[in-house]
Amino acid sequence: VEILQLENALAAARHRLGEMRKISYQEE
Repeated sequence: VEILQLENALAAARHRLGEMRKISYQEE
């Protein structure tokens, strides 16, 4: 179960990073 939670957290972090990158690209 811990591994599954870790994978979910990693996926969420990646998704958030992607959204942040999209926003930063739009700002430029």
